[in-house]
Amino acid sequence: DFAELDLESQASYLVGLLRRPDARRNRQQIFDLSRQYEANVAAARAASRQKLSEDANAPQEFSFQPPASQAELNKALQDFREGRARDAKAEDQSRTQNLTRKQELLTQLRTLVESAETKDSSQKLKQLQADWKATGPVPQTDSQETWNTYHGLLDRYYANQGRFYELKELDRRRNQEAKEALVARAEALQDAPGINKALDELKKLHEDWKHIGPVPGEQREPLWQRFLAASEAIHLRRKEFVDVRSAQEKENLAVKQALLARVLPFAEFTTERVNEWRSRTDELQEIKKEWEAAGQVPRAQADQLNKQYWNAYKTFFNRKNDFFKSLDSEKNTNLQAKYALIEQAEAAQQNPDFDEARTTIIRVQKEWKDIGRVPEKQADKIWKRFRAACDGVFDRPKQETRHREERQSVASAEQVIRLDKVAQQVAALSPAEPGTLAGFRALAADWQTLDATDEQPGAGTSDRGEEQFLTLMGKYLNQTGGITPADKEDLLFQLEIARLKARPQAQQAFTRRETGLRREIQELENDVATLQTNLDFFG
Repeated sequence: DFAELDLESQASYLVGLLRRPDARRNRQQIFDLSRQYEANVAAARAASRQKLSEDANAPQEFSFQPPASQAELNKALQDFREGRARDAKAEDQSRTQNLTRKQELLTQLRTLVESAETKDSSQKLKQLQADWKATGPVPQTDSQETWNTYHGLLDRYYANQGRFYELKELDRRRNQEAKEALVARAEALQDAPGINKALDELKKLHEDWKHIGPVPGEQREPLWQRFLAASEAIHLRRKEFVDVRSAQEKENLAVKQALLARVLPFAEFTTERVNEWRSRTDELQEIKKEWEAAGQVPRAQADQLNKQYWNAYKTFFNRKNDFFKSLDSEKNTNLQAKYALIEQAEAAQQNPDFDEARTTIIRVQKEWKDIGRVPEKQADKIWKRFRAACDGVFDRPKQETRHREERQSVASAEQVIRLDKVAQQVAALSPAEPGTLAGFRALAADWQTLDATDEQPGAGTSDRGEEQFLTLMGKYLNQTGGITPADKEDLLFQLEIARLKARPQAQQAFTRRETGLRREIQELENDVATLQTNLDFFG
């Protein structure tokens, strides 16, 4: 139910209707809902103005904040109106073009009528009829004359041909079938769910009816009466729809008149007790909910009824506002207390000791909750300032983590650059220019500069990077002259041990490496035992 939605939802619903492909067929519904929405916005604006008058600390200038979707709704309505204008202009242009085309077809048909019959005359006529049917409507001022000329020429053609009667009857039977199909579609519209959509479809059926030629004489009147009866049934549904809506608006009027009688005494209410003001305010707000839920009333009575209601509503809150003006001293005291807590929170934000700052924030947050209300116009401002100071303390670990991750990202990029550099040097080795032990040690020393330090705790290399580096260094030794395979293996093992010691979790790395070596030794011992068993068997 549109009336049950809040203003934001109503605006979004209207935007959805306006953006739908079939929006122009539902224009009456859109216009009705738009008027209802505008009335609701006006009521909300009046309520906002009333609320402003109730608050002694509110700004003197009135400012009403429309729904967030108001701008989008205005744009959609503007687009809708412009689209309708464009469609009307395009329709006029299309009808003018159609008139030109049909005049050309009439010239061709007149030539065919005045020419002698040939073997392809019938085919030409069928093609002309098909082209005529495919051509859309023409301007209303030319429609009847064009239609009469077309059918007059057809009658002349059939009269001039030897098969006039046979072709005429065949054509009329086909016209009868086409009109019977239109009648069936019109009768089916009686059960269509949307009355506006049904009316649009009926209009198109009437347009199609005008472009279908005559039917056999005995069927002309029965078919027309069936089509007319189906059309009248649709228009009757429209009348019933309007009558039901009018009756509902009258019922809504009676409901709102009764609610107005309950609201008018509030304009004279006065008391010196806070609880009574609050109780009567709650009662008035409940009546307001009933008022808003009552729906639309006849337009002739709507303005006067709303004026009486909102005048009484505003008078009540003016009296209440005058009463509560004397109660602001407590709110000002609370405001000063909260300013003191804000200063403590902001001082904690600058404290380098996180634990001490966190303890301070937790304490002032508890004290903040125990302090009462402050003036409304400053409540949001001081809350945002207090919350910003608290968040500044609690977000400190996240900022440190982000900085550490940034340093790790930089270290990872540097690691890739160093690996590419080592790979290029290994690829450049050849028997003519082999590697050297000094070069091997220089590469190892250069790689060692990537290790994490106290100044750069987020630096260091990855496990994958270490594996790639050791593989490249093995290839380097393969291209180094003057060393034996045992020397190569010893150098690589020493380099691996040195790299393990440099890792942040060195002990765990050594443990994993030891486990891997023990597993390799066990596998070799198993292989030796298997070979010995085979030798003994064959021996």
